[in-house]
Amino acid sequence: MTHFTIFSTPAFVDDIQNTDLEKEALIKLAYKMKSKEPSQEKTNVGGYQTRGIKKSNEFLNLVAKLQQNINENLNTYQYDCKLDINVGNAWLNINNKGHSNKPHVHPLSEFACVYYLKTPKDCGNIILIKDSSYRMDGIADLPAKETNILNCDSFFIEPRENRFVMFPGYVEHLVEENNSNEDRISLSFNLSVRPHNEF
Repeated sequence: MTHFTIFSTPAFVDDIQNTDLEKEALIKLAYKMKSKEPSQEKTNVGGYQTRGIKKSNEFLNLVAKLQQNINENLNTYQYDCKLDINVGNAWLNINNKGHSNKPHVHPLSEFACVYYLKTPKDCGNIILIKDSSYRMDGIADLPAKETNILNCDSFFIEPRENRFVMFPGYVEHLVEENNSNEDRISLSFNLSVRPHNEF
């Protein structure tokens, strides 16, 4: 028997060192914005989402430290050209007890990124959902001896402070309910990737 796994969807997870100052600055910014501005109502079920912060010094300082990780993640695709990598938008999330984010994708973005700033115990995983548009419905929910990449329909990533997660923007995902009595705080941003125009 010959078995090929013909396509693959990556999820990159990096635990970043030496970003405590940037993390604390972003947490402070999140609460400052929450005290002054209403929440954006997008995928959040409760909780708070800021307006865009991609031009803020707090965000720019952190993303500068993430740039090497972003480049290494993109290098796994082995594209034979120089790439232009740009931030489409960025925002902060504060999820209180009982709050979550419903399933969604990030359209018009090659990659969705999350950076965890505060993650109390039981604050909710991020769940990546297998594309269900053309699933084999008759066997989609059959029990399996063990979970593998062929029979699973979702994949979870545990939030940890200073953890950076990056995955294709077309991947549907959700955030589980925060069961902690403390806030879960994260930074989200989108990346557009294009071939570099030399002219």
